[in-house]
Amino acid sequence: MLGLIFLYALFLRFATQTLALESPIPGYEVVDLSWNFQTHPDGARTIINGTIEQALAQLHKVNPNWSRDFGITSTSHAPAESSPEHGKDSREEHSLVKRGRKYGTTYNNFHRPADCSPGEWNWHGAKSYDLQFRQESLYKIDPAKSKPHAGPGPGKCSRVSCADYVAIWWCNDNREDLDLGSFGDIADGAEAIHDDCSRAGRVVGQVFSNEGWNVIVRSNDC
Repeated sequence: MLGLIFLYALFLRFATQTLALESPIPGYEVVDLSWNFQTHPDGARTIINGTIEQALAQLHKVNPNWSRDFGITSTSHAPAESSPEHGKDSREEHSLVKRGRKYGTTYNNFHRPADCSPGEWNWHGAKSYDLQFRQESLYKIDPAKSKPHAGPGPGKCSRVSCADYVAIWWCNDNREDLDLGSFGDIADGAEAIHDDCSRAGRVVGQVFSNEGWNVIVRSNDC
């Protein structure tokens, strides 16, 4: 019971933060992303709102052994000093991380190439090197069996991941609820943007799936 009360208090905190978020697309509405997780192996599933970083922080405060209990490998960031210089293209470093990684089911189901323009809001590019850690967090939570769900659109966006001034957004343009197979599908969209839009160590862009949703990668205050 205390754990549920704690989660509710954190939900209120992060819900107020979401209200202040600026939509990545003019005219689109920002909505909280909901994660459906168990806090303990023998416990009921709990809804947590926010980014993956916020959700994991909440889970580990309730259950410090959560990652180990659910077979989640580390999603920690590499030390800041190991990040390449801004002007260096990070494709080589990025490829070292993704070797041997299983993509989600949607990497080849996007309209390619991705749109690498800065959008109507003149998005700033995020560090390509740091984007890989945001993607890895989404791939690695698959054992916890939480799946992306978005309410009916069109014109609804959720910030899925944000840290180190790198954000991954997921937008639903369908008029009905949308469910994906895994958060790896969203990470696949970010990977497609990285592969098509990385320039001089920075990446910004948007890619559209064949199922009425899209992914945006951009720099963001987190």
